[in-house]
Amino acid sequence: MRRKTFTLTFASLMAALSFTFMYLGTLTGVLDMTACAVCSALTLILYRECGRSAAVCATAVCGVLCFILLPDKTSAVLYVTVGAVYPLFHVFARRLNRTPAWCLKCTAAVLIIMAYVGATFLFIPAEATVKMIAPALLLGLPCFIMLDVLLSRLMPVYEFRIRQYIVRYRR
Repeated sequence: MRRKTFTLTFASLMAALSFTFMYLGTLTGVLDMTACAVCSALTLILYRECGRSAAVCATAVCGVLCFILLPDKTSAVLYVTVGAVYPLFHVFARRLNRTPAWCLKCTAAVLIIMAYVGATFLFIPAEATVKMIAPALLLGLPCFIMLDVLLSRLMPVYEFRIRQYIVRYRR
C-alpha cells in the first residue's frame, strides 16, 4: 500500500510542478521552451521513479490543466508535444541502436514541430503564416537535438546525485 501512496503523491507533485513551470513560462512570454524543457525532465524523472502509467496519467492531467487554465494555448500544445510525449518517446528510442534511434528521434522532432505549427494556425490564425514553417523546422531541429542531449545527460546526474533523497521516502 505504501508504494501506491508514494506513486500517487509523487505523480501529483510532478504534475503540479509541471503546470507551475508552464504557467510561469507563459506569463513571461519568453521562457516557454525553457519551461517545457524543465517539464520534460520532470516527466523523465517521474517515469524513472513510478513507471510509464503514472507518467502518462500525470502528463495527461497537466496537459488538460494547461489547456484549460493557461492564457496562451500554444504553450499548452508545446507542453503536450514536447514536455509530455517526447520524454516517453526518448525512453523508447534509447533502447534502440544509435542510428535507428536518431532517425526515429529526428522524424519525431519534425512531426512535433509540424504539430506545433499546425496548432499555431489553429489557435492564433492572425499571427501564423505559411512563411513560418521553414524557420520553425530550421530552428526547431537543433533545439530538439539539444533537448535530447540534455535529457540523456540528466538521467545519470539524477541517478547518482538526486535520487538518493527521493528514495528514502519511498520505503
